[in-house]
This record gives sequence, C-alpha cells and structure tokens, in this order.
Amino acid sequence: MDIITRNFFRLLSAGAFGEMEPLEPMSIFKWNKLAKMVKAQDVVVFAYNGVRRYAEQIPSASDLSTLTVSEEDTRAEITTELSNSIFNKRLKKIREAEHHAIDTSTETLHVLDIIVANQNNILDKGLSLNLVLHLGSFLRKQGDKVDFIKLDKWLANTHLESFAELIGNILIYVFKFSQEELPFVHRLIPNAYVLTMKSVSKTTPFVAATWNFKQNKAGMVSSNSSGVWRSINRNKSFVPYAPVETVSNFFKNLTRGLSEIDE
Repeated sequence: MDIITRNFFRLLSAGAFGEMEPLEPMSIFKWNKLAKMVKAQDVVVFAYNGVRRYAEQIPSASDLSTLTVSEEDTRAEITTELSNSIFNKRLKKIREAEHHAIDTSTETLHVLDIIVANQNNILDKGLSLNLVLHLGSFLRKQGDKVDFIKLDKWLANTHLESFAELIGNILIYVFKFSQEELPFVHRLIPNAYVLTMKSVSKTTPFVAATWNFKQNKAGMVSSNSSGVWRSINRNKSFVPYAPVETVSNFFKNLTRGLSEIDE
C-alpha cells in the first residue's frame, strides 16, 4: 500500500469512526491525487468529516481543503431487493414478519438492508467503500441494538451469509474492526483485502455497465460487448460468495437490456 492509499484510509477511518492515526506528509500533487480517489470511490462525506478532523495536517493549497458536501452526497443508495426471485420473496417475508413481531428490531432490519445494498452495488458497479463504511459506522453507533441471532437466520435464509462475511472482512482487514464487533463474520477472508485494494486502484467513478442491444433490419440482435464483458469480468470475482445471486443479477441485466432494444 503506497503513501497516498495509506492516508486515504486514515482519512476515511477518521471521518467514519473518529479513529485518528497521524497522516504522513505528502506533496500537493499527491494530496490532489488523494482528492481524486475520494471522488472516484464516492466517499466524499466520510472524507469531508476526516478533513475537518485533520485540518492542521492537510495543506490548505490542496484540493482536499476545498472539499464540499452536497445533499446528494449525504444519501447512501440503499437498494432493498435481490435479483433472484426466490431469495427476494424470502427477503420481503422477513421484513413483513419483523415489522409485525412483538420484538421488532428496526436496527437489525437496517443492517440487513445495508448488506443487501452492498451486494447489489458490487454486482452492478463494483465495491462501494461508501456502503461498507455506512455498515461499519452504523454498527459502531448502534450495534448493541442489533439482534445478531435474527440477522444470522435472515442471512442464511436469503443466501447472503458469504457476502455479509466478505463485507465484514473488509472492515476487519482494511478498517481494523475486531471480529467480535461483527458477530455475523464466522470466518476470516484475507482475499477481502486484495479485492479492496484492486477496487481502490481505479481512478474513475463507478458506473453500472451499460447493456445496449440493437436489432438490425434482418432481425438480428447485437450488443455492446464491452459492457457485457465488463460485467462478467467484475462479477466472476464474487461468484464464490453469492453464486446464485450473481447469475441471477447477470440475467436480470441481460433481460433488461433486451427489453430496451433500440431498433
């Protein structure tokens, strides 16, 4: 991990969890590269909070010092559906039953929602540090209100256990959480660190792959193969964690693309 990446994660840890480790001195050029990483990884809110905490250690001439937060930045996209129809029906039943339970736990449902959002974002766009940090921040603040026995049952019922463990392992290996803080993590996955570093190396904002299909006069259908292959190459790294959902996500996007054929 290079100096820019180290400072990047220290900035996020300070902004998300209030954990401050001294930043390493860098040139303005490197601070500006860090600012680009912040925007590319969509972690402006957490970085902004970190910048305020490290105000005296960050050069005023760097782009970080002028970082601003919009209302849109403060809203994390929490998607609440799964691509696989069977798993999604189970998810809906879980939510409905919990809302009518005597011991309803909205905090546990929220953790489930953030885990679903993490998985959806990874399969559609790539790893979202923003959503990973939202999960960690929520658990640090309200983890004592979460019913982890219920959560384990829900994750198993919707086949989200492995993906939840992957996200939890990112918090462990990258943001120094203890395994005790994440009771749904039953095994350590060192590869979580590798996947995160690979994601952080990207310098352009994440966008969902576009699945454009065209139909010619002869009725033949062609596609923008780059979007399709980009999705396949990204998702193959996550097949071991959610094989059924990954395949379902692929065919959902394929079906959606075919339904929007540009004749």
